Amino acid sequence: MLISAPTDFRKAARRKLPPFLFHYIDGGAMRKRRCGGIGAICPMSH
Repeated sequence: MLISAPTDFRKAARRKLPPFLFHYIDGGAMRKRRCGGIGAICPMSH
């Protein structure tokens, strides 16, 4: 598969990784935590 767009990385990862690992990574990739100010993004604190 030729990877030519960001969505292609997701498709390739879905095919190569075990389902539990893909969903774990995919779920955390879009998560952002906001704190305080307008549009400020804070690092996750776990």
